[in-house]
Amino acid sequence: MPVKELDASESYSFASTPLRIVLTGITADAGVTLQAVDQAGNESASHRLSAIEMILTPQPRRLRLVATPSSSTTFAPGMHVGLSLRTEGASAEPEQIIVSQVDVGAFSSHEIAVLEFAVGKSVITVTGGRSPERVTPEGIASAPTEDSGAGDQAWLQPGRYAFRDAVRSTHVEQSTLSWGLVLDGSASMAALHAAGQLDELLVLVAGVMVEWTGRTADGAALTGPRQFVEVPSAAQDPRNLSASAFTDREPASYCELAPAIDCLATRMGGEGVVVVVTDGVPADVEAIVHLMEANPRLTQSLVTIGQSKHSVPADVPQQWWEEELSALDPLAALTNVRIVALGRGTGVAPCVDLGDGRPAQLAAKLISPLRVSSP
Repeated sequence: MPVKELDASESYSFASTPLRIVLTGITADAGVTLQAVDQAGNESASHRLSAIEMILTPQPRRLRLVATPSSSTTFAPGMHVGLSLRTEGASAEPEQIIVSQVDVGAFSSHEIAVLEFAVGKSVITVTGGRSPERVTPEGIASAPTEDSGAGDQAWLQPGRYAFRDAVRSTHVEQSTLSWGLVLDGSASMAALHAAGQLDELLVLVAGVMVEWTGRTADGAALTGPRQFVEVPSAAQDPRNLSASAFTDREPASYCELAPAIDCLATRMGGEGVVVVVTDGVPADVEAIVHLMEANPRLTQSLVTIGQSKHSVPADVPQQWWEEELSALDPLAALTNVRIVALGRGTGVAPCVDLGDGRPAQLAAKLISPLRVSSP
């Protein structure tokens, strides 16, 4: 039996015969349902064999093949689904079509492919593109396919799921911009690294950016006083950035971020997003302000730690005297800068709080539209 394998955005034409379709990657009791949805938004399976398997007959129509979680509101983290289609009947040579599995964790549904029965032939087109989960006119949410450029690496999952949680309640335009990552390599960050929290924050931030832009970082650098070190391997795994900063290296007593930001801006041709991960207020805020003013097509997303009006909603201070990051105000006043602050967790050692929905809140602020400057 001939077998055809399809990836995102690929199409394939075959004989117009009955089809047996089954979800792959899961079992029948996994709490997932396969739906064949017509243009009116109605279920259109000719014969349902189980929650994940059906027979479709070749009546002229256009169907969306959609997987939905039936036992919860979203798919479980790490769940992958694909499709297997097999032609049935004696009128044509049997064929099997395999649609590659993708990670659907944290989605409320996933459109896998579109199937069209036309006169004399059938055509299946695997859903492509990377637009965030959206509600279509038929009322069924669809999801992006796996096309990140970083492969299906485990470190991507925290940011991927935070992004998907965020876009369920926030309208987001998918970005096509280049982006780079800068890490504050000073001694104040060493405790976060020792506790494993710096790696947790880095993979969260980088994963959100990969999911939003569909690409790995164009460059990565760690900083010290008036210097920086590029770490090319951090594009494929951001934990390489923190390892370079705090393994067999004496951390700098303080850091200046502007040189590294300028380097990545040049690498990206003066436009794109530079994501900076630090704690508190950088030593060279004024220099960063001048740099961002001189590069209006460049965007900066500064991720830092402290209670502030710039904090994610869970950490916004209730009283004015709790503000810890007022020195960032000149940077926050620029229209091409986002500032995202996370609160410190409880405990004696320095730490950052990533519990209670904060990953999705961080993602929402990272991908939020920038203010438009007045003419």
